[in-house]
Amino acid sequence: MKVFLLPFLFLCLLVPGFAQNQSVSVFFDSDKAELSAPSQKLLDAFAEQLAALPDYEWRIEAHTDNTGSAEHNEALAQRRAETVKHYLMDLGLHAHGGSAVAYGERKQKNDNRTEESKQLNRRVDVIVTPITIGSYDDLTARLTGNNKSNFTLAADLDQVLTTTKGTVLKIPANSFVDADGQLATGIIQVEIVEAFKPIDWI
Repeated sequence: MKVFLLPFLFLCLLVPGFAQNQSVSVFFDSDKAELSAPSQKLLDAFAEQLAALPDYEWRIEAHTDNTGSAEHNEALAQRRAETVKHYLMDLGLHAHGGSAVAYGERKQKNDNRTEESKQLNRRVDVIVTPITIGSYDDLTARLTGNNKSNFTLAADLDQVLTTTKGTVLKIPANSFVDADGQLATGIIQVEIVEAFKPIDWI
């Protein structure tokens, strides 16, 4: 029976692709992580576009202005990223194949000299890359290759992580310790690497 499943899987995934990335940006009030009504409508329309894609990878990048400490802004960006991710997942965003990164104030597009420029920095960008599988080798590489997922976490918050392969990890607050065995605090970086063998998907 297994002999026939792989060709069937390949034929299902060998579909015309969409060449260009799609993206959307939503903006937030100062020191807030809640979506405004206009932002919700924007994400609703974006989710409708994603429904037409056969498969894709997504990346969420969250930013803040420079008001407050860097540590505070990292945590604020993380909350904004989670807000957008969960909102889109409720609308059908694939749980697998994505990552959410909180940049805080580290990757700003504007200089923060005016309130308007600060508003443009208080944003979350969602970038979607459609996937095209054009050959058996492409399919094999996608399903069997090592896949890394990188996350920026606030150590004192409960987290739900979804890796590029679709694994969902629930991490309670205060689960990490440092090299000295002390409870980790503040913002931490986590990298998860997954690998699957052909037997897992045949």
